Amino acid sequence: MKLEKYISEKRKIVDKWISAYLNNGSEHPLSEIFRYSMSGGKRFRPILVISAAEACGLNAENVIPAAIAIEMIHNFSLIHDDLPCMDNDEYRRDRETCHKKFGETEALLAGDGLLIEAFNVLSKNTENSNISPGAILKVVELFSRSAGHLGMTGGQVLDMRYQGQKRIEAEVLEEIHSKKTGALITSSVLAGGILAEASKDRFERLKLYGERIGLTYQIIDDILDLGEDHQTISFPAVFGLEKSREMARKATEEAVSALDIFDERAEPLRQLAVYLLNRSS
Repeated sequence: MKLEKYISEKRKIVDKWISAYLNNGSEHPLSEIFRYSMSGGKRFRPILVISAAEACGLNAENVIPAAIAIEMIHNFSLIHDDLPCMDNDEYRRDRETCHKKFGETEALLAGDGLLIEAFNVLSKNTENSNISPGAILKVVELFSRSAGHLGMTGGQVLDMRYQGQKRIEAEVLEEIHSKKTGALITSSVLAGGILAEASKDRFERLKLYGERIGLTYQIIDDILDLGEDHQTISFPAVFGLEKSREMARKATEEAVSALDIFDERAEPLRQLAVYLLNRSS
């Protein structure tokens, strides 16, 4: 399997459905900002939803609403992260951030709107599919927990509290990133397993896989961001560059090993884990 082709094909599917949903003729005051913020991006989390579902024997078409929903939640977090009260970034994906282009107030509300709309999209997963309402309810619980105070939002609060400190303990760093970054990545993988009604054993393996690639993702992000302002809250700052690289390699090995009970349909997940370790952007 060629991973590049697989990613390209799945990204096109996700982009097609996102475009259809955001251009359905129902305009509202935040429509333009929704489309602006949702354009571009690697679609990594939606692809994880699809890949995990396929690994468990469910076709991609059955999990598209969940894939779109997780991308909306991700983009909500990016809009808010870029705000002046947070990271105060002026550019993302080689163009102005939402608050620079549309103003801080509308960007804030657009982020709120995307988060809420994500669950509206997710509720449509029972339409024209064989997904049970009970499975959708489990994914609603999963996404809300991973995006809320026990997950991404809580991790962001900790991140902001420790900004500017000269030293941060390893346990705190790992907690911040397991919540801020890892929770949503793990949930993307688990959503595919839930919707495919994976067995308990497979679900636990997917959970371990998601946690391990979430760690790899953040470590490599920190390595690629060396030289940025927020160096103290990073794996290289706490563990050193070589130890951080070794931690990422070990996490990747554990992620791949977690999938040993799956057949060849899990090959995209295996290759995605290695891709995250070796990425350069």
